Amino acid sequence: MGAKTDTYIRGMGAINHFYSMLYSAMREAIPDAQISQSGAYVWQGFLIDSYKELAYSQFSCQIYPGIYRFLIFQESYLDDKRKATDFEIQHGIMQGRYYYPFSYRTDLIWTRFFDFNKGEQFSFLKNFVASAAEMALLWQKSEARAKVTRMEFLQGEADKHISVPVTVRNRYEKVGGEFLQAWEFQRSLFDRLDPILRQIIDKENDDEWVRPNASVYHFGQRGLRLKSKMFDQTSRWSLFFDEPEKLKFHRPKGRDWERNNSYHLVEHNYFDLSPDEQTKQLKDFVQACLGVTF
Repeated sequence: MGAKTDTYIRGMGAINHFYSMLYSAMREAIPDAQISQSGAYVWQGFLIDSYKELAYSQFSCQIYPGIYRFLIFQESYLDDKRKATDFEIQHGIMQGRYYYPFSYRTDLIWTRFFDFNKGEQFSFLKNFVASAAEMALLWQKSEARAKVTRMEFLQGEADKHISVPVTVRNRYEKVGGEFLQAWEFQRSLFDRLDPILRQIIDKENDDEWVRPNASVYHFGQRGLRLKSKMFDQTSRWSLFFDEPEKLKFHRPKGRDWERNNSYHLVEHNYFDLSPDEQTKQLKDFVQACLGVTF
């Protein structure tokens, strides 16, 4: 295995250890909380279904793969009726249809998280969650929140979100700095796969598209979806964090997804290949999956 591919595999292991450690830290820091897992292409973390007076299912603790150095505890929700102020737009409090009125974060690099031993890392996360939860409760009860929050979001809706059981193992090791690099390797892979898939679609047809997976139920996986008139069903290419050595192709089968084929990143030493060879390998894989030619 080449050095880069080896770093990728170790980094994916570090990501899995991080989420196991974070969940364990949350269970100790806020033991009365009901917690579920939540993830898609642009976030991976845990949703707080309920905790003391916090609004139901509106607060979470997560990592955004695009800004993976930050661990964020925040309130967020879809509010397409909200009229955002210039201040909220300027500072990212309102982004598209989503409102992020409260955010408490820590920088994993500047706080030297990756230099700590396992016990210190756990204490770090536990202390962060405990402090963030206290700040969130302060925000929840504040006059400021009452002024900027529309009525339907003041308390959240207990039955609106379908909780997803937490599947991470309650076992973890020290999280190494490869954690940071693994997100970069993921990004580089999908950045190379995306334009290949876009060659298949009719760019002038809105019914054909390539999109990242957006379902809240995709904790522990990231991928791209393809819809084209050439095929009857939507296709998907995914990395599963618990099996990071493979890029998997699958199509829906009934209510489930059938995993039809896979590209073995380790056997092909993918991340140590030249950019041109990476593109060729991914093109060959897509061609084998879909029967198309480029």
